[in-house]
Amino acid sequence: MRTRREDLLVGGLLLLAVGLIFSSVLGNASVPFGGEDAITGRIFERQLSDAISQTQTVPLWNPHIFGGMPTVDSLSYPLFYPLHALYSLFPRMREIFHHIPLHLVIGGMLAYLLALDLGLGRRSAVLPALAFALTGYLVTLTMSGHGGKIWTCAYLPLVIFTQRRLLREPSVAHAAAAGLSAGVQMLAGHYQIVFYTWLAAGLQLLWHLSGAARATDARGAAGASIGRRLLLWSVVPVIAVAIAAAQFVPAAKYAPWSNRAEPDLDYLASFSFPPGEIVTFAAPAFYGFDPDSGMARYWGSLVIRGSTEYMGVAVLLLALLGVGAAGPRVLRRIGAGAGGLLAFLLAAGLLPLPDALRPALGLDLVATCLILAALVVAHWNWFERVRARDPGGGDRRAEAAGLFLLIAAWAAFLMVGDHLPSYRLFAALPGFDRFRAPHTLVVLVAFAVAMLAGLGLDRLLRAPSGDGAAPKKGKGRPSDAALQELVRSPIAAPPLAVLALLATLLLVGLVLRQPLAGAIAGHLSEDSAARIAAMAGGRASAAGSTAVVGVLFGGALGSLAIACLLWGGATALVVATLRGRLTPRGCVIAFGLITFVELGVVGRDYVRPVLESESFAGIEANPLLRHVAEKAQAAAAAGSPVRVANLEGNRIRPNDPVVHDLHLTSGYHGAPMGAAWDALHSDIPGFAESYLALMGARYLLYPQALEVPGRYRPVANLSAEGRATGPFLIENLSALPRARMVFHAEVVEEGEQVLRRLAAPGHDPRSKAILDRPLVPPLAGEGQGQARITEYGTARVVVETEASARGLLVLSDAYYPGWTATVDGVGEPILRADHHLRGVVLPPGKHRVVFDFDPIENRIGAGISLLTAIAVAAAIALGRRRNAGSAGPVA
Repeated sequence: MRTRREDLLVGGLLLLAVGLIFSSVLGNASVPFGGEDAITGRIFERQLSDAISQTQTVPLWNPHIFGGMPTVDSLSYPLFYPLHALYSLFPRMREIFHHIPLHLVIGGMLAYLLALDLGLGRRSAVLPALAFALTGYLVTLTMSGHGGKIWTCAYLPLVIFTQRRLLREPSVAHAAAAGLSAGVQMLAGHYQIVFYTWLAAGLQLLWHLSGAARATDARGAAGASIGRRLLLWSVVPVIAVAIAAAQFVPAAKYAPWSNRAEPDLDYLASFSFPPGEIVTFAAPAFYGFDPDSGMARYWGSLVIRGSTEYMGVAVLLLALLGVGAAGPRVLRRIGAGAGGLLAFLLAAGLLPLPDALRPALGLDLVATCLILAALVVAHWNWFERVRARDPGGGDRRAEAAGLFLLIAAWAAFLMVGDHLPSYRLFAALPGFDRFRAPHTLVVLVAFAVAMLAGLGLDRLLRAPSGDGAAPKKGKGRPSDAALQELVRSPIAAPPLAVLALLATLLLVGLVLRQPLAGAIAGHLSEDSAARIAAMAGGRASAAGSTAVVGVLFGGALGSLAIACLLWGGATALVVATLRGRLTPRGCVIAFGLITFVELGVVGRDYVRPVLESESFAGIEANPLLRHVAEKAQAAAAAGSPVRVANLEGNRIRPNDPVVHDLHLTSGYHGAPMGAAWDALHSDIPGFAESYLALMGARYLLYPQALEVPGRYRPVANLSAEGRATGPFLIENLSALPRARMVFHAEVVEEGEQVLRRLAAPGHDPRSKAILDRPLVPPLAGEGQGQARITEYGTARVVVETEASARGLLVLSDAYYPGWTATVDGVGEPILRADHHLRGVVLPPGKHRVVFDFDPIENRIGAGISLLTAIAVAAAIALGRRRNAGSAGPVA
């Protein structure tokens, strides 16, 4: 009863902590978290929810952006994730629970569950729950509207927990539970986080199979063979994929069609984490980024920043103690390795080497040495554990510390991306060759640090009786011998050393502030000087640059001073606990309070509520969008629906016209159709205008009054006090109809050659289409005809045609497998025309052509998910009954 009450108290604490951070939004109905991006992405969510509630079916096609694209296949929204399914059926639930804070609480509780399984006491397990639920990167993702990452990250501890149970006690029931948890995480929708979760799970598998987790495995079924563990573990991803098949099967089909199908190294390594910015783990403002000034005060090297990686000084200090629990010399080896590598590189810098090979002294170099040293020592510790001669002994908390050190080291090594040349090798591996932004691996680092912090707190609470520290109780001033003993303590020494280092850096910075600022300003490149000047709000001379650098340097020293203050306070708590001046309960409360305050204050700054109802009301009331919507509705009623090109990137967000049910040539989406993406970003001269005409973009939203006789003419604009202020609505007089008949076809190999042919001055898309394979028999090249769209729905388009000769109907909607066409009730193949449009060959005369989208992959995936869920539930139920039966009656 007591343990259950304590578990409920932890849940209440998480609810309170998250609730206080998000208090500004929890009292408002339908409030997303973040700014413009959140509203832009929410437009599709609202569309899907409305369509599901009205028709009781899932719309499989979205015709509004990029000439149309699949919904389920492209992961536009995790429709089959259980909680989101409830939101679709009961929209009021979304207003009550607010899914981002709810998932942070879920993630915290699951981290608490994993911490208990690692052998931590309930008091110690509170800290990883708080540290993971409130970690800076997750909470501040709300500002950019990346809720999908938060939903998926919430299940990271559960996947590790269930697979740990499986490796310790291999059984079909545990394999089913592990597969179920991994499948639910996949359904949450962010596959990059899923991939990183499996990286951690793979390291855990190798850790157990190598024999490094002897004490942990000794608690499970005796004599479990490596083959049985490996076999059951290999079944887990199969179960997970089957559970998520309703989402995974269509997504696997779409993968070759997305804009991420064949990314280059530059794309894969984009948004790599600069190593020097690892200081943001303990000093959130060190690089000057905050939610108010944004990039204006940022002097790091990331192209886009919308969050902070702050993990908390108290959490990092306790994580340092947790790393020390992995082995008696682990921290010493990391420090020696980083120092030795740094000294070697600095010595190499004195040699007459080419500039490309000369290491640049700075935070990046120091952090890189630290990361590499941690990676080497983590493997060294692993090797020592495998060679240990105590098969049944050991400390399972120490084993867990070694495992999470390994996970954190690998995640930190990979997150720096192309800042290390080795990432070129990883980018060619399966999984890595699909995802950009290695910076996202910060999530895995934060997770490992949170678990190490719990292990460090547990070690601290056990220290008076286990580490030979000073007695709990004592009177008077401690003697010098006692202080020396404390400094030499394996627990007190690391935080004291770090505090001394921070204090030294602060003192040096304060004393040498002006000379250092001048030296930095004197070695700035032209680009860096321009950036410094932009931060100052204008252009600056050399002397001005020195002054500006001095101000920025002072801000960095201020952040360092705050970090020293927090680190000093946390170190004092460690010392007080070791000296017996602070009880275990008081220690837990103090560290929990510090963690909540420092993470909560940082996270709260990034929670920017935007009333969704007001935002959508503003979009709906936009007079320019209403005007173009009326024109588009009139054209659709006349059988000639049109598209709009939103070329205004400031006052009208990419997806805003969709609120008025307008169809766009582009838009905002995480993984659009690759062919449409290539066309929109083509730099072939003349292709942009040809593409707009080809897609039937009759109207353009443009920042200026574009007027070209016979091609473009302004028809409306937003105005203020009688003055045209823009954006402007421009009519594109050269736009083609959305459905047209052509009687000549040219075969061109797919790719850039097609785009060049479409942009060629002599090409007339009104009479000729470009195909990727020849027609048999070919078109005659002569004829007249017309096409009229009589019905246009989400997944059904009806076109009536009339032609004097055999021709090709071209519909300016995206070509994608799953669409079928019937001509007067008889099936006809759909051809790929004009790079990525749909074409159907028609005989002469009048015809009724019906396009339908009902891909079989979606039905197959849904069936697999349903059958697997039933089988998994049965396996878990049978396993629980068998365990209950084997336990026998209690005497």
